Amino acid sequence: MRCSISIWFPHMNREEPFFVKKRFLLNLEPISNNHGRSEEDTCGNSSSKDEKDRDNSTSSIHYGQQKFKVSQELTLQKCLELCTILNLRPADYDRVERSPKPGVALLQILEERSLYGEGNCEILRKALETIGMKRVAVILQPCGKTFDPQELTDKRKMLADCLKLRYKDIYKLRQSVGPSETSFIDLRLALLDPKKGRREDDQWITLNSYLDIFTNSSLKQEKRIVIEGEPGFGKTTLAFQLAYSWATATKKSPLFDIGILVFLQMGQMKRTPSVYEAIKLQLPIDCPLTLEDIEGVIQQIPSLVLTLDGWDEYFVEGPSDKNSHFVHIANNMMLTHAKVIITTRPCCLEVRKTPAIRLRLKELIHEQRQKYITEMLYYNSWHVPSVHYTVRTLNFHEDSKVFLFNGKKWYILDLVERKWTKQDKGKARRDMLGETYLLDNYVLE
Repeated sequence: MRCSISIWFPHMNREEPFFVKKRFLLNLEPISNNHGRSEEDTCGNSSSKDEKDRDNSTSSIHYGQQKFKVSQELTLQKCLELCTILNLRPADYDRVERSPKPGVALLQILEERSLYGEGNCEILRKALETIGMKRVAVILQPCGKTFDPQELTDKRKMLADCLKLRYKDIYKLRQSVGPSETSFIDLRLALLDPKKGRREDDQWITLNSYLDIFTNSSLKQEKRIVIEGEPGFGKTTLAFQLAYSWATATKKSPLFDIGILVFLQMGQMKRTPSVYEAIKLQLPIDCPLTLEDIEGVIQQIPSLVLTLDGWDEYFVEGPSDKNSHFVHIANNMMLTHAKVIITTRPCCLEVRKTPAIRLRLKELIHEQRQKYITEMLYYNSWHVPSVHYTVRTLNFHEDSKVFLFNGKKWYILDLVERKWTKQDKGKARRDMLGETYLLDNYVLE
């Protein structure tokens, strides 16, 4: 039987005239001179086991003891540095400065902000390493649920199967809306390389494919990647294509070796500050995985990819919670082992604060635009020249696909009719099905 006894005594240091609480852990089991081990444990193979336990004593420390040890190591100056790194509010600074125990006050604030707790030590551990307190950071080993290798494999497979099933269902749903929702053209991505020139416009290097994110030598080892693109350029289509390609990957695909790929739309995450809760909401109701299981798998799996789509939408209604998991993940303060891909509009200033490699979606070339519109109008492919001409004359951004994302099957064809009806009546007609046709003898540019 083990118990914890708290003893209060005055501290003799003049700089800290307050009372300091000391805790001692007593072992009430039969003991000998073998450092608290019973006589039954002093023979056989138990000695090697005890040596291993002593080596791993730091990682198996109880959360309460862990919290006490960390608070004792934190001085006021270090606490204020942590407040700056973790983006705490000015009121939190004052609360730490006025407290006789700044370390205890800081940990209480972090618990209230869900930045520290049992099983949630990674953010604080990374912050401690940043300010040079690596010895204290070692204390903050994961205290949540851990799995043995076989159990981790089973849990990972269960989570992966549930996510893959969801991505396939979403693809079918998008396909039922219209071909524009699932038609994917391998868009041109450009990598920002500051060494290529003085002007930013000269620093972009065009990549061969979106899969270069996982195969290119300059991107393969990068953990934080931002993909910028104007409205309608296909950022969400690209982000979902990554998820769907992973769900249907074969052994030849570079996505096949990814253990877990999570696709999250940030516009829906305003009220879900926890990444683990967000993943839980993606799973079927009858999925047996608990929130603790998901947290354990995500923290321990070596091959993890997070796709955060629409980062600008996360801040569209004003500043979001800067202490949410997503902000710390983007800033490489949480889940540092994961590869995080963020899509956003270039106007989002928040994304510029992240330590990430920048990619940009470039405009479609003529062949890509032709292929996309052909797929969109696969049942009326002879309309493709008319659509191209109409898009140009109606001053649409010809490099954007936004005019196709409307859910109306004949929207583009209606534009064709309205355009030509205004200019030359009788050269366009509509049949009883509502489809628009241009006369074959009409000459287009």
